[in-house]
Amino acid sequence: MIITGRKKNVIVAKNGKNVFPEEIEFLLQQQPLIAEVVVSGVEGRDGDVLIQAEIFPDREAVDEDPELKGLPLTDERVKTKVEEQVREINRKLVAYKAVRSVVLRDEEFPKTTARKIKRQY
Repeated sequence: MIITGRKKNVIVAKNGKNVFPEEIEFLLQQQPLIAEVVVSGVEGRDGDVLIQAEIFPDREAVDEDPELKGLPLTDERVKTKVEEQVREINRKLVAYKAVRSVVLRDEEFPKTTARKIKRQY
């Protein structure tokens, strides 16, 4: 048995499969426009669980893109570029682990004294 994340963070997909948010977060944080991310399960329209990524974009990376320079981090054009990077990661994941919803934030996530993101804020 291999455990890749904390049991209390596990998202159970509609097909009964376990999704460990840390696995998806690790992949997403390797994308240039993504500074911080928290992956969670949210209820979809038909009652199934969808994977959602709440993302704090990397300000420096956003400003390095001439099309995005100076835009607010939650601007739709920034979101479109971030969603492109999320789609790249989704192609590497099995369908039930794919991120279906992206929410951008304009400030960093609250952190513990050890500088880890607080999952419940």
